[in-house]
Amino acid sequence: MVDTVGFNDETWLTGRLGYFHTSDLHVVERFTRAGDKMKYEVTVEDPEVLLEPWVWPPRTMTFNPDPDAILPEDFPCSERDGAYTPVR
Repeated sequence: MVDTVGFNDETWLTGRLGYFHTSDLHVVERFTRAGDKMKYEVTVEDPEVLLEPWVWPPRTMTFNPDPDAILPEDFPCSERDGAYTPVR
């Protein structure tokens, strides 16, 4: 289980849909492995924004059986990323 608090209010829950939250955001993620399957569950709480906990439908992923499989690396950050100043 991963229990996360300490967020600021400058991010969004999902970049595509843009759900805002407050600094009271509390996220609990649960990972359950059974053989080559991983079940992923998430509960999001933010009493200032949500009337009740937001529970995402569980997702089940299958591990790749190929021992030589790799994930591609992310692109490196560019220098301009470090110069970002949020607008207030």
